[in-house]
Amino acid sequence: MAKVFAQRNPQQLIKLSGKDTFVEVMNDSFEIGKILLNFAKYNEKAEPGKRITDNIRIYMDLEEALVLAHDIVSGKLPQLAKIEKDKGSKYPREVYKKQGGTSAKSLKGTPRERPDGMAESRVLKIGPGGKVDFMLTAEKGKGEENATGLIVQKGTETTVRVPVSADDLKKLALVIQSNIQAYTISRYVDGSALTNPYQEAKKAKAQ
Repeated sequence: MAKVFAQRNPQQLIKLSGKDTFVEVMNDSFEIGKILLNFAKYNEKAEPGKRITDNIRIYMDLEEALVLAHDIVSGKLPQLAKIEKDKGSKYPREVYKKQGGTSAKSLKGTPRERPDGMAESRVLKIGPGGKVDFMLTAEKGKGEENATGLIVQKGTETTVRVPVSADDLKKLALVIQSNIQAYTISRYVDGSALTNPYQEAKKAKAQ
């Protein structure tokens, strides 16, 4: 079920919930050109403050998120999901996959540093569900940085799955699309999209 929580928390744009999982879309990384899909698994019987048992944060470039949203709204991704589901497999394959994560160098010396010294892989998958229209899946585990800087998945240690209906997936896409567009327009209105911080700092230094 999709819920829009903007009135409760301006940074939380929409939340899709499963039985004991959810994914929320956050706008608190717009300033660095990212949108956050925060996946979580929880135990509602646990005491408040200790209910989240697993958490995977998926960051996407705003442009990448717009392409995904367009593919959902245009029907391209749902059509790919239908083709995959019609194959009759008990566990249909994903029709969208995004790999990313944090390098071993960035993790070193932090509480998130892995004992094996490897990078942290975080992967987003979207595919048809067995009993639901779609399954949104986030995976976290060990990864390896390739020559281009991409963190390639080398193992999965934590998985969070959120089942969603076709309508809820479309709501997710429309919320992402409209909020990124609104943010872009606001940057032109306040002038921030027309300034170059590097050039401004260079001018100030020269004065």
